Amino acid sequence: MVNFFITRPIFASVVALVMVLAGIVGYELLPVAQFPEIAPPQVVVTTSYAGASAQTVADTVTTPPTIFGEKRYAMRVWLNPDRLAALGVTAAQVQAAITEQNQQVAGGKLGEAPSPPGQRVITGHCRR
Repeated sequence: MVNFFITRPIFASVVALVMVLAGIVGYELLPVAQFPEIAPPQVVVTTSYAGASAQTVADTVTTPPTIFGEKRYAMRVWLNPDRLAALGVTAAQVQAAITEQNQQVAGGKLGEAPSPPGQRVITGHCRR
């Protein structure tokens, strides 16, 4: 069958032209107006991060949620009642201190701003 069109290039060109014209006519006859309007879904997010820069808010809020491989972290703290009594600290104060220090921040890179002056990143390779 292929040899038939190879030996008759004019006939192959006419067949291709007829197919293109049939496609154009078919496209014009498609009932596209009957299809419903499809709009992309919209999500509106409102948030407030006091003291955060616009870039930090954008990086934190616009990160798509991770569904598979989601990393949820937890911390278990054991308190020594005798040591707490000696320091004059209650369990509620320890919990408040941990909560105060627990901050949600956008991920960054080592050595990138904001980093303390003099911070250096050292990378190394090991042989196996």
